[in-house]
Amino acid sequence: MPVGRPCEYSKEDHVKIVEAFKHTIVLSNVSGQVRRDRDTIKAWLQRGKDDLKEGNYTELAQFFLDVKETISSTILALEQRLLNGDEKGWQRVAWYLERCARQDYGADAGIIEDILKEFADLKAQLGKQNG
Repeated sequence: MPVGRPCEYSKEDHVKIVEAFKHTIVLSNVSGQVRRDRDTIKAWLQRGKDDLKEGNYTELAQFFLDVKETISSTILALEQRLLNGDEKGWQRVAWYLERCARQDYGADAGIIEDILKEFADLKAQLGKQNG
């Protein structure tokens, strides 16, 4: 495993990563598409989440929010395909959700509202900080 400082975060990385999450919710796939190490992306997301919890609205905090919002939208779109019956191979979509969003669709799953509530709470916290 390489040791050293993680790559510097840039607005270009932000845009590329958020765009990649519109097509997949699998971090490994995203990291391959944007040519950034998976652990680097995870570190940026964690720093953004930590910044929000501390009440600091930073570029990484916005990155975290944008990624979470995009992942939620992608998951909701897949879920909608299942609920509408638009998908002939619905088992494939269900399996994908179960494997990639295990916390919400796996055997020990909660519900999607938990993700949306966490996102809404973080946005509300930001609104209080900036308002």
